[in-house]
Amino acid sequence: MPNFSNVFQTHLLFGQNQESEIGRQIKYLSGSKVLLHYAKPGGPIEGLLDNVRRSLRSAGLDYVELSGVDENPRVDTVIDAVKLCKRENVDFILGVGSVNIFLSSKIIAASVKLDGNFYSLFSHEVDAENVLPLGLISTTVCGGVANVGKAAVFSKLDDGSLKFYEFKSPYIVPKFIVYNPDLCLYDDKDLSYSIVRILTVLLRRYFTPNMCEMLSERIIESTMSFVLNIYERLRERPYELELVSNLMWASINSNINRMYDVSSSMSLEILSRSISAVYDCPFEQSAIVVMLAFLEFSKTKSATKLAQLGYNVFNVRYDFSNVDDAAKRTVKAIKDVVKELGLPTSLQDLHGSGQDIKLILNKAGFPEVDTIGDFEKLNKLDCEVILSLAI
Repeated sequence: MPNFSNVFQTHLLFGQNQESEIGRQIKYLSGSKVLLHYAKPGGPIEGLLDNVRRSLRSAGLDYVELSGVDENPRVDTVIDAVKLCKRENVDFILGVGSVNIFLSSKIIAASVKLDGNFYSLFSHEVDAENVLPLGLISTTVCGGVANVGKAAVFSKLDDGSLKFYEFKSPYIVPKFIVYNPDLCLYDDKDLSYSIVRILTVLLRRYFTPNMCEMLSERIIESTMSFVLNIYERLRERPYELELVSNLMWASINSNINRMYDVSSSMSLEILSRSISAVYDCPFEQSAIVVMLAFLEFSKTKSATKLAQLGYNVFNVRYDFSNVDDAAKRTVKAIKDVVKELGLPTSLQDLHGSGQDIKLILNKAGFPEVDTIGDFEKLNKLDCEVILSLAI
């Protein structure tokens, strides 16, 4: 069993009207000039932004604003934000929105104090401690990923594909995050994306060795069952606050529960980002395609564990005389859930084909690197097989 130590760095402000505390929180953290960063103005978010502006003014804080973020955040947006922050002497970043805002806000916070080339941030040659403090207001039911100390940003290439740059550091974990169920803005598509994001995180945890495997497996299985049940109930009673609140907590717990977070592999995330870079598709789509292919890839080696998951979560009969068949039926059951959610299950659903595998591998870093991932490393052949199973 590995040793570890951890300090939870983020102040979680959960509940109604917590956004009214923003000004006081930033002032307590010694902020004086704030970058208010959000995806796009207008619509339901405008009332939230007005409340945030009032809170900042009430606390005597000055602020500048930057809006406009793609689903896969662009380098150009971050560079424009950095120039604005330096010109206006910004000393605190406040992001308001969903996952794309979380990503760009973290990269902005890490980039403002860089001297020289912006891209040096991703070369591991810079002082990662020298970042601006960051706060976030989540408007998604799947905001748990905001607690994670990693982010990615993309640039557009001449061939129409994207190149992604990923940065990891405990110093870009937000100082505070506001989770108010009233602020969750979603339709059927957004809700499906949120469900599948939680499921992919939990599935990655489930198949990664961890400190307390027996307990963490039970927690993950019960959380999956709970999330799927909440999804069905929310389809019948949209925006019921108690259901939304519970789903938000499921997302938070899935991302920051240290029992199964300390050794989480990044390899599947890297493959997912690579697919998003090739097709410029949302991360939720690429992540679930990779996960389904990985489960196919692992179903022989992890047959017993897959059969257990199927029995405890997806109502698959556990056949002790034929565990391999139970594992196969579990993968199919998970794929059926994804189809019901309306998300892609293959590269073909993303308008891709086997001809794209070489480019996806290139985006993942091959052949310059021998393996990808922090814990359970995958080599080029492993990734090629997984992607072949994703066709």
